[in-house]
Amino acid sequence: MLEKMGWSKGKGLGAQEQGATDHIKVQVKNNHLGLGAAISNEDNWIAHQDDFNQLLAELNTCHGQETA
Repeated sequence: MLEKMGWSKGKGLGAQEQGATDHIKVQVKNNHLGLGAAISNEDNWIAHQDDFNQLLAELNTCHGQETA
C-alpha cells in the first residue's frame, strides 16, 4: 500500500522522507513481571512484607491482642 503511494524501500516516512528507515526492534518478555519492572525490584516486595508484618505485630502487642 505504501509503494502505491510513492514510498520505496530505504526511504523514511513523512512529507520530507525524514522518518525512521529501520523497522521497530522488539524484545522478548519472558517473565511474569509488569512492563518496566526489573527483577531487582522483586526483592523489595518481600522486604516490605516483612516490615508490614512486624508493624502489625507491634500494633497488636501495643493494643493487647495476641499474635497468631
